[in-house]
Amino acid sequence: MKLSIILPTLRIDNAKRCIQAINANTYIEHEIIIVSTAEILNCLGGVGVVDDKCIGTTYAISNGLEKVSGEWVVTLSDDAIPCPHWVGHMITILDKQPKDKIVLGNFEVFDHTGTMPHIGYYGKQFSMFPIMRQEDIKKLGVYYSTDFNSFYSDPNLGMEVAKAHGEVINVPTAKIYHVFNPDEMWKNSKAKYWEHDELLFKERWGYLGEWKNCEVIQ
Repeated sequence: MKLSIILPTLRIDNAKRCIQAINANTYIEHEIIIVSTAEILNCLGGVGVVDDKCIGTTYAISNGLEKVSGEWVVTLSDDAIPCPHWVGHMITILDKQPKDKIVLGNFEVFDHTGTMPHIGYYGKQFSMFPIMRQEDIKKLGVYYSTDFNSFYSDPNLGMEVAKAHGEVINVPTAKIYHVFNPDEMWKNSKAKYWEHDELLFKERWGYLGEWKNCEVIQ
């Protein structure tokens, strides 16, 4: 298998739209590993991992990671819409990098305004929808750290890659459309974890990036 896509979700309509976009715009061999409740998985079908505890996004992703068979692994949120050739362009570039260096792919993420709200810096660059070789994840020993619940696990991964002397590779032709539009379910299940995750990141790395004009800056 060339690519494994981990998709944690608790929202059926969002997940259906995301899956449809993946299947329409992914032109390489791939698998979608949905992580959700048994009830939602029954509605969506396909390959899935039951996560009835629903104790956090990073735990869901960790459960999905145990099932991947792809050379490359990427995680998407259910409100992400991959664009045509999104991951083919990415992997073509990443495959040219030295195999002895840990690399993290950084998609160009944009919303309806055309901005890139999820590309920025916490001292080092990070990717909101990280793509890595499965062997690099094993080598690094961390992907979405379950020390965090729902936030800051992606910049934490960027910091871990930098700590291991790896590199984040920007691929502007690899595009994902993502409009962050939290609903009541999101606010109830995730927003309460922001303060905990933010404090943990600051304690771990000694400083915290600041949100400004939809970009993360040091």
